Amino acid sequence: MAASTGGRSGQGRNLPVPVDQIPALGKGAAVPRAGAKRPANKADKAALIVAVCLAPLALFVLPTTVLFFGGMVPTIVSFVADRTQEKYLPMIVGSLNFCGVMPAGFELWGGAATTDRALKLLADPFNMAMMLGAAGLGWVIYTIVPAMVSATMVWRNEQDIARWQARQEALVSEWGREVTGDVEQLPGLD
Repeated sequence: MAASTGGRSGQGRNLPVPVDQIPALGKGAAVPRAGAKRPANKADKAALIVAVCLAPLALFVLPTTVLFFGGMVPTIVSFVADRTQEKYLPMIVGSLNFCGVMPAGFELWGGAATTDRALKLLADPFNMAMMLGAAGLGWVIYTIVPAMVSATMVWRNEQDIARWQARQEALVSEWGREVTGDVEQLPGLD
């Protein structure tokens, strides 16, 4: 078993590392083979089925395929980069990236749909900025929205806690300390 070092001194070298020194592969752990495949999830299977079904259609409409394949590169990158089973990143980036590619698609379909014209549309800086900008907006949304939702939930929970504590204090002042159920603080129970 070999491990690659990432520092300056060991760039590109594989150094032997004993298996028992790797925490995940301690005594009794199964050693993964070099060519072992990870189990396929539902999103990978669905992508394979879609690719096989759309391949003949893609050849039939080659200019559109060239335009969309070139314009949807950020979506392909996000699909490869997202290792989660849910694949939220490619869904968000892909939907916005698709919206960024569509105006060029309408322009392609509005005239002579040739591969040369599709390549010219891809080379147009305005179209490319629109495609990549929309995909970039998807990456921003994927990065920022969970933090915003988390902060909002924390704030709402803190507000709920403060409201329930105020209600609890009102009940204690109205009914007395006995309603808290705190037996140790009740007088005369020694």
